[in-house]
Amino acid sequence: MRCAIVAVLAMASVAASPRGDAPDEESRKLQGTWILVAEEVAGKTSPAEEVEGVSRTVRGDRVVRKAVATTSKAILRLDPTTEPKRYDAEIIEGPARGRVIHGIYRFEGDRLKTCADTTGLSRPKTFATTHKDHYSLQVWRRKD
Repeated sequence: MRCAIVAVLAMASVAASPRGDAPDEESRKLQGTWILVAEEVAGKTSPAEEVEGVSRTVRGDRVVRKAVATTSKAILRLDPTTEPKRYDAEIIEGPARGRVIHGIYRFEGDRLKTCADTTGLSRPKTFATTHKDHYSLQVWRRKD
């Protein structure tokens, strides 16, 4: 379920920003379908069978995450004015419905790296996980 909660995150935006068009520009970068290529949770690499077949599609400020057995939906708000860039995701459908997840993100070529607290209680400061936290670090590749 941790993968399901966090995998919905970090892919769209309509949040207001002090930098004017920054959220719109970031949102454009996120549009389309992304494939999960790697994940680490609490310092442990997720098995290939948990990563394989996971995708997310971004349309506007809505994200639909699909895995073999679950589908989740979220509304996301980005803050690209911080370093690292931040996002908040309100889960509106799926196992974590009603939860707000706080995370960070960055683009690396055609890849997107996200890191979030699977409990929704805090926000990571770096793109790393340890056995002492509940963070999920994910790497996504653009499909289209």
